[in-house]
Amino acid sequence: MFVRNFYETAETAKNIDFKYIVNQIINPNQYSDKNEIPLIFAYNFKNNTANKENAISLSYLILDFEKSISIEDFIEKYKEFKFYLYTSFSHKIKDYSDRFRVIIPLDRDYTIEEYSDYCVKLKMERGHCILSKYFEGVDKSCFGIGFGQKAPGDNGFYEYHINEGKLFSFSDISQKLVNRFKSAIAIDKSVAGMKAKKEYRSISTLTDSNKIKYYKEKLERTVFQLEKENNFNWNKTGTGQGTDQWLFSAAIRLMKCKAEKTEIVNILLRMTKGKRKREIEHKVEDVFKKAME
Repeated sequence: MFVRNFYETAETAKNIDFKYIVNQIINPNQYSDKNEIPLIFAYNFKNNTANKENAISLSYLILDFEKSISIEDFIEKYKEFKFYLYTSFSHKIKDYSDRFRVIIPLDRDYTIEEYSDYCVKLKMERGHCILSKYFEGVDKSCFGIGFGQKAPGDNGFYEYHINEGKLFSFSDISQKLVNRFKSAIAIDKSVAGMKAKKEYRSISTLTDSNKIKYYKEKLERTVFQLEKENNFNWNKTGTGQGTDQWLFSAAIRLMKCKAEKTEIVNILLRMTKGKRKREIEHKVEDVFKKAME
């Protein structure tokens, strides 16, 4: 399992023994600011770089729940499995609802290729994936490949629960659910591939001046689409509610429009009402580094 500080880059992640995380669950550190809490990653990464491109396998699932299923209901529903549950830093702070994370050790290491069919989000399923359907009430963004979650942090209302049971296997998911999603994934990949080839052919035939016009219009359409998707309350929301993953995805989409780093940062800052500037700058920098690899 890898860990890094929230505002640090992917290259600063350190590979640590899971026993260290278990100790943090039992004896969490106290923090004055939730952004001081480090991120933990359920993946094995090559080059010790904790990002999507370097993820090679998965050893755990880290689930995130906010104002959905209760802690008691989760423990009862999934009691057959081994898991480590701990409350989030915002638990019982914003309201009295349960906010918690759950680390579930897997029965073996799954390659990213094996994991992909279980975590891919599909428009035809309203953004759900196999795992988000299996774990009731989970935040779907936690299944993004290479995505990190906050480590335990004591906020004065901290709780944890270690459940003894069998190691979770993807084969524990009903075949009926798997088959429904896998057939949809195959169709989605085929359609995406055809669209990509068509777009590449159309761009390659353009003159330089027309390419500039093409990417300018593409940027305008992308910004318009991002503004439609931007339903977050940036004055209140932290790293939950999928905002981290959304910002990273938005940076990638804007880069594909040939926008410069500064322009992308400014677009995202406008969308976040000027919030989380350091995080946005780090994400944009990571996106451009990956593009150069």
